[in-house]
Amino acid sequence: MKLIKKIAAIMFAFMMVFSLSTNVKAERGSQDVDRTNGTITINKTVKDQEYKIYKILNLESFNTDQADQGGAYSYTIATGWAEFFTNDGDGSKYVDVKNDYVTWKNTTNQETEAREFAKKALAYAQGKPVKVTTTVKGNGNTVTVKNLAYGYYLVGSSVGSLCGLNTTNPNAEINEKNEKPTVEKTVSARGEQHAQQNYANIGEALDFQTVIHVKKGAKNYVLYDQMSKGLELIDYLPNVTLMVNGGDGINDDNFLDLMNNQDYTFNKTKNSFVVTFKPEFLKKYEDKNYDLVVHYRAILTKDAEISYSNTLNANTNTTYITYGDNNIQSNTAETQTYTCGIPVYKFTKKFGAEKALAGAEFKLHAKDGTVINLIKTNNATKPTYRVFMSGDDTKQIVETIKTDENGKFDITGLNLGTYYLEETKAPDGYNKLTSQITVELTTEGNENTRPINLKQNNIPADEIGVENNAGSLLPSTGGMGTTLIYLIGGALVLGSGFVLANKKRAKAK
Repeated sequence: MKLIKKIAAIMFAFMMVFSLSTNVKAERGSQDVDRTNGTITINKTVKDQEYKIYKILNLESFNTDQADQGGAYSYTIATGWAEFFTNDGDGSKYVDVKNDYVTWKNTTNQETEAREFAKKALAYAQGKPVKVTTTVKGNGNTVTVKNLAYGYYLVGSSVGSLCGLNTTNPNAEINEKNEKPTVEKTVSARGEQHAQQNYANIGEALDFQTVIHVKKGAKNYVLYDQMSKGLELIDYLPNVTLMVNGGDGINDDNFLDLMNNQDYTFNKTKNSFVVTFKPEFLKKYEDKNYDLVVHYRAILTKDAEISYSNTLNANTNTTYITYGDNNIQSNTAETQTYTCGIPVYKFTKKFGAEKALAGAEFKLHAKDGTVINLIKTNNATKPTYRVFMSGDDTKQIVETIKTDENGKFDITGLNLGTYYLEETKAPDGYNKLTSQITVELTTEGNENTRPINLKQNNIPADEIGVENNAGSLLPSTGGMGTTLIYLIGGALVLGSGFVLANKKRAKAK
């Protein structure tokens, strides 16, 4: 209803100009007289949009003495617009031109034809070297253009659709009907619900979705998508679908699968792509609001950023579009994908102080008990083992994970979940653990104090601490232990015999 009222208001103003209409105080004048006090006020302007104002008809003279008839106005074609109004131009359908004077034709569906006229006039202005009367930039609020000569004006914006059509005799006020297009972006893995962030294993395929909210009068839409180094596009074309939510649809199903090189062009690199929508496609649906839904997939690679219990490092994917004559940029939408790391520290305690233990060996098990294949990376800081992924050499798979001289190693590239760390060999002289350590990676229960909650046997931790105890000295056979006993026993026997012999000699004397 509001739209109909606006259209009716535009049409009424249009008819005021071309027929015999206006109720103002009696006045007569000529364009030879300096009458440049007209204004056009544009309400609800889009920030940074460029509004071009074209004078399409000159108000040569007017006479409002005939109050009962609403006054009389004489309009002539402005410079550069003759082809539009004459010689079977698009404007000739709506007006009659006689002796260079313009009058509006009496038609039965004037509201619809007024919209058509405005659209065709804007297309003509953009396709011909027509002089722009003035240009203003939107500020997100109201913009007023002053000191305009009386005449009939067309106002268009860089969004590519008509803002309004009105006369500046003396003042015109129009409302910007265009909306700024926006984009939304989500990501999913393993068929989970799409969201702005998720967690995944290194090597997993991720499904991305970008939604472009297209507005009426769409022009020069180009989609830009950029991934961080930890993401790599899968080598296939994205799926692009046009969807209409309510209103006049494009077909019975209100959706349409777009074709590459027919409706758009697609250009990609390793970590980015550009989708350029063709002008003929945008022109076909310029009178509709709709969504363009872009689906594509990418791999979380070995170069992915790793997140820990106290550090969150996102693998990002950002998207935006440019649009309009001036390639204005929309909002930027971003997703964050995280993959986790588990730091492990092997130690013993001696006199209450911790001592790092090198040479301990481990294996990592998934929740179902299967061993997770890992390969060793080239991390120079400490031994780091990441999840094996497609494309890695199977010869690189390590049998066990080993601690260095600092008693440490990291396991990286893991999704949230439950894992089991098994010690398969203890350092020499130390006892091996008799049970596995339960390791949990979760975002729950952290009370916003930790980006990722790492738990060891259900206790929150910054790293997995594995303590070993030294073995005690036990007796053994075949060594000096029993021999020494025998020697001592023999010495005692000999000593006793010597004492007895001495006593007997003493008695004999």
